[in-house]
Amino acid sequence: LIDVSQTSVSSGLLQIATDTLRLTLSQMAAEDPDSSIRVGIVTYDSTCHLYHFGADAKAPQMLVVGLRENESPLYVPEGYQLLVPLVDAVEMLETVLSALPGMYQETQITTTCTGSALVLAKKIMEPIGGKLILITSSIPTSGPAASRVDGSRFKEFNVSIGKPEENAFIQPLDKGGVSDWFRDFALDCSKLQIGIDLFIAPPHPSLSRTGRGPAAALHTYMDTPTLSLLPEVTGGQLFHYPNFYSPQNGSGFSADLVATLRRQTAWEAVMKVRCSKGISVVQHYGNFFIQRKDLLALPAVDSHKAFGVQLNITGDLSHISPIAGRIAIQAGLLYTNANNERRIRVITTSLPLSQSLIMVEQFDQGAIMALVAKAALAKMQSATLEAGRDLVSKNCVEILAAYYRNFGGGAPSTQLNLPPSIQSLPLLTLSLIKSTLFRSDPDVTPDIRMAAVSLCRTLPTELLLSYLYPRLYPLHNMSPECGTYTDQGLVMPPSLNLSAEKLSKDGIFLLDNGIQLVLWIAADASPALLQAFFSVPDLTFATVDGYALAPQLSPNPEEDP
Repeated sequence: LIDVSQTSVSSGLLQIATDTLRLTLSQMAAEDPDSSIRVGIVTYDSTCHLYHFGADAKAPQMLVVGLRENESPLYVPEGYQLLVPLVDAVEMLETVLSALPGMYQETQITTTCTGSALVLAKKIMEPIGGKLILITSSIPTSGPAASRVDGSRFKEFNVSIGKPEENAFIQPLDKGGVSDWFRDFALDCSKLQIGIDLFIAPPHPSLSRTGRGPAAALHTYMDTPTLSLLPEVTGGQLFHYPNFYSPQNGSGFSADLVATLRRQTAWEAVMKVRCSKGISVVQHYGNFFIQRKDLLALPAVDSHKAFGVQLNITGDLSHISPIAGRIAIQAGLLYTNANNERRIRVITTSLPLSQSLIMVEQFDQGAIMALVAKAALAKMQSATLEAGRDLVSKNCVEILAAYYRNFGGGAPSTQLNLPPSIQSLPLLTLSLIKSTLFRSDPDVTPDIRMAAVSLCRTLPTELLLSYLYPRLYPLHNMSPECGTYTDQGLVMPPSLNLSAEKLSKDGIFLLDNGIQLVLWIAADASPALLQAFFSVPDLTFATVDGYALAPQLSPNPEEDP
């Protein structure tokens, strides 16, 4: 499902999306001639465009679908005749995907009927389910679920920063029942076994043709708190590329889209977690829909999705043998694989019981922080931003206070020596509070915050810890072994603590948060170092993969105010 409005064309999103789809689908068809994958394409701007690739068609056929007076689609196809086997229709798919950028190159249409396009896509996929990938650069402006937002929302947000009113900007928009429409649509998709992955790429304001000020700012606002309901309920994933400009962001977008298309996926899945008698599951965290009290519906799930489960002691555990002293926790995932085979995967773990904190050495601070982060995000969305921050700090204080009561030995609390198992807990807590998720900052817009919330709601523990506390590598004084491979993998420089004192005025550093790589070049970096890294003595002429390293205001500097 691809946005072909003017904003999508001018930012280069349409070109990079179609190129990536064309190359990836062609490779997938060649690698597996027996593949059962079916593919369909819907594009949209102020109207929807369907493409027929049936075996009886000598060439791809395009059908433009307008809207009724009530803004619903004039025509909704029956069955799945617009979903064709990838192997059989790969040549026609390539033809259409190659032609799309040229077809809309001169478009002046900025209106987008995202809701109508979603209705069409759902109807096409209804008989068999699957994964719906929505690629968009514009806020919905017509059709069902059209946003009623104007430029004044940014002014309201700037005034609310640091105040209780700021919480209103992380909630789905209720104007005109927009949030209800998206929530109901997502629930319908979940019941039909349709998972939704959402790629949001609002263009840089300088690429807009509507002018400057609040009207231009509207083009960078996507109402992500509302749109995020689609992947949240259907077990999908949200990707966000603020101020998208293809030469700068295209490679990252393309890599994410390829990973989404190629990722091994479990379809029509349900998951349940159960425990020994006396232990109960009281809360689940992640992207899913709860069908019953404890059964998670996951239309499409893969190994890159993580879930949090909060357990409470709700009964008497005296029935557990004091010799064994262990409880069992079991997670079961029932799903269909790509070969249409129904499978079940069961993970069972056994944990020791103790009446004291003597097991503190076995604590997993990574798992603690992952669960606390997911619980705090849920608290923030149901209450306030401040309530989420308070939950994070409260959990850390309670854990350290309990450790001090049991193992402090009368030492001053300021000299508390923590075991390695929880030594980084205060640092990770502070990192979480200061992250994009919870800090109040004019640069953290509602779109950026909610994109981070959606990301961290599903991130596996290892990636979440890297996101909260990135690794910083000095590149200007690397040993000769760095950058080579050994039996242990890629040799990297020793990572540094994230402190300003670790940075030097003449160094080059690499920051890795598991999602992005940031190359930081000091202003006083020596010409010899720049020559070694970029083959130029001055940053004015330095480029990496065609990208200029010298600071620029925007993709079109002459258009900046």
